[in-house]
Parts: sequence; C-alpha cells; structure tokens
Amino acid sequence: MGNVSSKINSVLNLAYYKGNIVFSYAYFGKTFRYNAFKVPKDCFNAKTKHLKQQDDLYDYLFEIERIENLAKSVNTAIIELMKDKSSNFSLTKKLVDECILRLEKSKLKANSQSGLITDFEEWIEAYKEKKYKEEVLKGREGRKNHPSSKDYTSTKNLLIDFEYDNYSRPIQPQDIDEDFLLELIEYCYLPRESTNTHKYKTEGEMVNKTIQKRLDSLFTFLVGKYGAVPNGIKKPHLDIEKKKVIRLDREELKELENLDIKEERFVKVRNYFLFLCYTGLRFGDFAKLDKTYYDKENNELVLTTNKTNINCRIYLFDKAKRIGEKYNFSFKGYTNQALNRAIKEMLQHYNLYTNVITVDYMQKERKTIELPKNEFISCHTGRKTFISIMIEYGLDTYDLMSMTGHKKIDTLKYYIDLFGIKKREKLKMINAELEK
Repeated sequence: MGNVSSKINSVLNLAYYKGNIVFSYAYFGKTFRYNAFKVPKDCFNAKTKHLKQQDDLYDYLFEIERIENLAKSVNTAIIELMKDKSSNFSLTKKLVDECILRLEKSKLKANSQSGLITDFEEWIEAYKEKKYKEEVLKGREGRKNHPSSKDYTSTKNLLIDFEYDNYSRPIQPQDIDEDFLLELIEYCYLPRESTNTHKYKTEGEMVNKTIQKRLDSLFTFLVGKYGAVPNGIKKPHLDIEKKKVIRLDREELKELENLDIKEERFVKVRNYFLFLCYTGLRFGDFAKLDKTYYDKENNELVLTTNKTNINCRIYLFDKAKRIGEKYNFSFKGYTNQALNRAIKEMLQHYNLYTNVITVDYMQKERKTIELPKNEFISCHTGRKTFISIMIEYGLDTYDLMSMTGHKKIDTLKYYIDLFGIKKREKLKMINAELEK
C-alpha cells in the first residue's frame, strides 16, 4: 500500500473530552484520540472548538500557540506512522510520542551539522581546554569543565531553544543583526514549558540581569570566534536593578543560635546553616569537607575553592569549630537544593524572619515582589552573612578575600559600600586613639 496520508484528516478535529483538549483522527474506520492538554471545561468553546480568552486564568496567546505547535507535531507524526500501513494497524499515543521525539532529534541533528551553534560548541571546547592548560601551567589541578565556561554553555543552550522555536534551518553568523537581538531578548522574556515530546534546555521568563549575561557571553564568543561582531552591531545594555543583599544581621544570627529546637532534623539543618554563616563557604566547598581539611595547629580550614581555584585558609571561630567537631568536619546528607528547602522549612516552622522584604528586579520593566524574608534565605545567605559581618567588624578586605576565595576586589566593593565602616567614622576612631 502506498502513502495513505490522503486518508488522514490533515486538519485536526479539536474537541473537549473528559477534561482534556483532544486531537482526533479518523483512519480505516477507526478513531484515534490524542489527549493534548488538561483544561477546565468552561475554558473551552465547543462551538468554535477553541480555547476561550480568559486572561485572568492563563496567557491566552501562549496557550493557543502551544496547542497549534503540538497539533502540527502530532499530525506530522501520524502521517509518518501511517506510511505503508495496513488496516489492522492501530495508532497509540505512545507510538505518536515516540515518533515525534524521533522527528525532533532528526531536526536537531540536521540543524547542528553547520551554523552558529556548531561553531559555538567548538569554541566552548577550545575555551575549556585553554583554561585547563592555564591551570596546569600554574601548578594547579586542571579542571575539564572550568566554572567560567558555564555562562557560555547556558548561552549556547538558549540559542538551541531559540533556533528550535524560530528557525527551520541552522542559525548562521550573518543572521545576527539588530532584529535578531531584539527577537532573542523578547524570546528570553517568554515562558517555555517542556512537554513529553520536546524538552527545552533553558527556562523562559528571564530577568534582565540573566539576559545581559547571555548577551555578554554571546558577544565574547562572536569576537573570539570570528574576530568581529557580524554586521557591526553593538551589544545591547539592559536596565538592571542592583540586587539587594539579603543576609542575617548579628541580632538575627543570635536569634537562630539561641532557638530552642526540638526536632533533631532541624538541629542538623540549623547547625549546617550556622557553619556556613561562620565560615562563608560556598555550598560546593562545604559539601566536600572532611577532617583532612582542618589544620588543627592553626585552627583553620585549608582548601582550594571549586569555583575560583584559589587556595584559602579560613580561621575557625569557636562557634564554627564546635559545629565542625560535632560532625567531624564532614557535612553529608544534603544536596544544595535539598538543604535550601530544609532551611526554609525550618525558618517557617519556627516563624523566624517573617518580616516582609521588598525586592525590585528588571524584566522588560521594573517589577517588585514582596515576601517574608525567610523565603529568600538559602545556603548562599550564609556566605553573604559572613562577608557582611566581617566587613562590619572592619576585617581587612584582602584578608577577607584570602578566606572567601574572591578573585577581584570589585566583587566585595558592594558589600563594603553597604556594611563597611565609613571613612569619617574610621578617622574619628583613629583620632580617639591618638588622644589617649
């Protein structure tokens, strides 16, 4: 039997059936139903066979586009599956989904054979190799995936998603002009939702700060790979709201220390979090600790940081030392995400830090969210707490950098401006000492 696509309804019959928007096909006297999306019954117009526009419940245009895109994929898969099939063949949702995935992979493979993304992948691999050799030449242990390559990989993944949704061919360097950048920025703002037939590599609804990072990485790659930016375009600069430093002050830290905790699991969570507040460790460095990292003679943690590959010596305050000894300096049992969730759960359980925090951020336009402070607290809050308190006590900036593993003083400047002892106050203190 030849191609029987003519026997298939090329236009899907859209219906509402048992809580789902359903695509149905008639073939060989049978009806195949593909459950597409679950929606409330009052959101579907049975007469027009379309979603009703209810902006208070969902993004209407986005949902319509999702339905249409899936309908195209299902229709193409069915035509492919029905080639040379006899009347005893039966369509199933599993067969259709598997076919969609095969077609998607073929499309991605074809698109990756040449073009900007292939060049980007090659450039990233060369960049990683370069950073690896640099570390080895400095007498350090080379890392195959240098942390600084992360933003480039994220930018490449963004381009893969952008190409999938907007191009029927590989993106070429000459495609990058002002219109391309405007469309890419707009794409970053849009929501993206993976389905069982397509998995996006990036999340949508990005804030301006993240988008600017992607643009910075893209332009670094373009100049590094091609020697110049195609079409002579200039890099856009988005409005970025300076991020508020959310940390525990000394009173809040004392409140957590003195909290009467009954549940053993929360005792452990509290101790882990306090250790981060007393040492300023990033979670990756915290998680790799064991007793071999503790220099008992000098009462210091001695380690090379994962992110910046800098040798650090962190003096242990007595409170940190007691916690370290309690767990033999081995803090196991949690991933970063799991400990973040546990910290929030503990704080909410004991109603700690419930004061409302207002955070401004830029996403197309200035936006504001207001939530209890405990919603913003995570493992990394411990690092911010440590840095800010050390600055408040007047610890020398370079001494602080030797403990935190910061490469550049600029990174700490914002903390110094917020929490440092002001020049006039310092001079008054010096004057008082000179008068003694």
